[in-house]
Amino acid sequence: MPTVLKMVHKGLQQVSSMRVSQADLMGFEVDDSEDTYVVNLETKACSCNRWTLMGFPCWHTLACIQLRRLDIENFIHPAYHVETYTKAYAPTFKAMSVHQQWEVTPYPRPLPHIITRSIYKKEQLSLLHSQKPPKKSKENNRVESLSCFDNEEDEHQRINNKSNNNSSSNGGGDLCTTPKSEKYKIPEITTCPPAPKKPRNSTCLFQKRRPITFFAHPDLDKFFMFATPIRDIKV
Repeated sequence: MPTVLKMVHKGLQQVSSMRVSQADLMGFEVDDSEDTYVVNLETKACSCNRWTLMGFPCWHTLACIQLRRLDIENFIHPAYHVETYTKAYAPTFKAMSVHQQWEVTPYPRPLPHIITRSIYKKEQLSLLHSQKPPKKSKENNRVESLSCFDNEEDEHQRINNKSNNNSSSNGGGDLCTTPKSEKYKIPEITTCPPAPKKPRNSTCLFQKRRPITFFAHPDLDKFFMFATPIRDIKV
C-alpha cells in the first residue's frame, strides 16, 4: 500500500544514527541512542513491539534489513498487500428492495430498546438544580448601592450620607450601612491673606480681608477653601 511504503521510506532516514551488531544469520542487536533492542528477522519480532503491533517493520528492523540487503516487502504483513484489498472487495453487493416488499415471517417483531437514565445522571442534575444562586431582593440592592467606601471616586457617597442623616432626624431610617467615624472629622486651619497695596489717588480706606478657612481631608490630598463675608472698616 502507498501509505505503508511512505512510512517505511521515512524510517529509512532514521537508520543512519543506529549501530547494528549481528549475532547470527537472522538475529541482530541494535543500539539506538541509549537503548538496545533485539531484532529477529526469522520470527518477525523486535523488542520494541512496534513490528508486532503495526504489522510492518520498525526502524530497528529496517536497519537490519538494510544491512542484509533484503527485500522489505517480504517482511510486511499480508493485510497491507494490494492483493488482500482486491480479494476483500471482490464480491459484489446484492440489490435490496423496499422493506414493504420483504417477506413476512411468523416470528415476533423486534421491540425498541428501553431507554434508561443512569443514577449518576440523576444525581448530577439534582446537584445542579440545588446550586442555583438565590435571587436578590430590591431592598438588598438598595442597601448595597448606598454602602460607603474609602475611595476617591466615591465622593457622591458623602452626599447620600448627609441626606440619610436628615431623613433619620425626621423619623426615617438611615439606609447607609457604614456609620460615621472619627476619620471623617475635618481639621480646621484658618489663615489670612496679605493686604493689597494702597491704591493711588484714593481715600484712605482699609479693608479687613476675608479670613479664608482651609479644610484638609485625612484620606484625600485635597484642600477645600471657604470664605467669610467681607467687612469694610473706615478709619
